[in-house]
Amino acid sequence: MKKLVVLTNELPPYRRPIFERLGCHDGLEVKVYLSTRKEPHRLWNDAADLPHVTVRTIPNIAAHFQQNKSDRLIHFPLTTLVVLVRERPDVIISSEFGFRTLMAWLYCVLFRKPLIIWSGETARGAATAIAPQRILRRFLAARASGFLAYGEAARDYLHSLSVDDRRISILTQAIDNRYWIEAARTADADKVRQAHKLSGRTALCVGGLLYRKGIHHLIKAWAALPDEFQRGNSLLLVGGGDEKERLEALSRGLDTHNVIFAGPISPRDLPAYYAAADLFVLPSLLDVWGLVVNEAMASGLPVLCSRYAGCAEELIVPGQTGEVFDPADTAAFSDLLVRWLQSSHKTPDSAIQAHIQQWNFESSVRGILERLAKVGIHVASEPSASN
Repeated sequence: MKKLVVLTNELPPYRRPIFERLGCHDGLEVKVYLSTRKEPHRLWNDAADLPHVTVRTIPNIAAHFQQNKSDRLIHFPLTTLVVLVRERPDVIISSEFGFRTLMAWLYCVLFRKPLIIWSGETARGAATAIAPQRILRRFLAARASGFLAYGEAARDYLHSLSVDDRRISILTQAIDNRYWIEAARTADADKVRQAHKLSGRTALCVGGLLYRKGIHHLIKAWAALPDEFQRGNSLLLVGGGDEKERLEALSRGLDTHNVIFAGPISPRDLPAYYAAADLFVLPSLLDVWGLVVNEAMASGLPVLCSRYAGCAEELIVPGQTGEVFDPADTAAFSDLLVRWLQSSHKTPDSAIQAHIQQWNFESSVRGILERLAKVGIHVASEPSASN
């Protein structure tokens, strides 16, 4: 039996099926160690144990840093090395290039075990790193046995650290596509339309009201629409955050029409919001991936996706599943909104739903198993039939 320890900040709902599938494989014992059961701004429930995976937390100090006009929470799981020495894993998967991964590297040096770094960093995100972070990343990149990249943008960043493709596997960013497809079919879209007095076609944005999410650019682009497009259609913003008052003031100052701030919505209620919309907009200035795009596409929506989201080059087929754009180019952004608000697209679009199903949990597991095999941890390619 080979023991795999995964080190990460938290275990969101869309990660749990991946590790549960890993835990079902013969010959592999999986333990996940978290810095926290749930970060403060999350709407999901605290992470519990999984049927075939043990989930534990490590004593942790969390520090807030201002970075790129946003508050960033950095975790320092202090006893990581002590936990690893006690567990004696045969292989470690550690997320990102911070303190926990440095401790994991020390363990792997002491006990001659392979370290796999799970990275979602992109070149744009890395541009904000301070000198000690850049030094640590290059140090660890040269010494890890392998890497799991969120997607092509994350792979490109690893290339910039002189990591070649032989050490990289893709960990597909996935959601439960079947859930969202079925939810889009059965959700009560009329209830959402009536509650928010939506008119015409609706552009939906789901995300935190934070500077890096680029909502201010979306409001400016909406304000630049011809008056008849604003009055005849709706912009629905779902989410909460510390920029809410500033964004509401910006909307009032630009004299926009039909911009609706819906506030934060429970995950169980989100399918009805996707069902009520005609297109989805992600104006993010920095996103390692953007799983809301997966959700929107599984719900059958075309997506206008910021070029600064890690998912853009992989998920968006221009003119078919949506468009990629620069949120800071207000005129071009506004023109794009006009074009898609006039499109004859019907929701849900089965072709868009079929496209996103290539990004699934099974592909994620295959990427992990591939990397485990490359570092000498061979596991059956299929879960045990008894599990």
